[in-house]
Amino acid sequence: MGSFPWGPHGPETSPHEVKPNPTAAEPVPQFGQADTYNAPPMVGSAGGRPHPLLSITISLLMIPLVWMFWICLYPLTAAAAVFSGFAAYSMLSRVLTAADEVSVAQLGGVIAGFAAAVIVSRLEYKLTQNQSLRFARHVVRLILFGLLAIPWFQGVVKNVNFAGSSTRYIFAVLSSPKILAAQLANPQNLATIFIVIIVMHFLLWKAEKPRAFWHRRLSWLGLK
Repeated sequence: MGSFPWGPHGPETSPHEVKPNPTAAEPVPQFGQADTYNAPPMVGSAGGRPHPLLSITISLLMIPLVWMFWICLYPLTAAAAVFSGFAAYSMLSRVLTAADEVSVAQLGGVIAGFAAAVIVSRLEYKLTQNQSLRFARHVVRLILFGLLAIPWFQGVVKNVNFAGSSTRYIFAVLSSPKILAAQLANPQNLATIFIVIIVMHFLLWKAEKPRAFWHRRLSWLGLK
């Protein structure tokens, strides 16, 4: 005589068999999330699929707006891209000595930097499947966002600039330990940094829809 572990309308099992667990196992909660998403597209075309031209356009238009935040999110990839870009530009500028060929050397540096970003970005994705490495990267991200918060607010929102550029002002502050120490000595700045770190922690850990949208942009740029 059999038994019905799945209910009277489920499959029958032999009384000599080990009864299956009718409740699916719950996934073990882990810190953070792996950088993988299968979210439905937010920009669609016929059949609900994303329109390639519109998707790639949105992704490209986001680059000048979010590149500083991208550096904070992927410091290893950003460092590899910057190093490769400057190395390629330096070598090409020595070979292409004519003034009108400087743009060719710059283009070569951009291509080399992007190629390095694609390779290292995918390597970083594989490395951070490890929970310990993902936790370490999360801590580094929060530190970088905290350091960026004050000079970014001053340069972008308050329009403080250096040599006519807010970006130069931000890099001037971040590259000077003396200026950074003065910024951190201000209690108001410390409170702002603390708030930014808390907000970014929950945004990176819990905000699924923005994360899914971001990773779709990375996919269209070939970085994922």
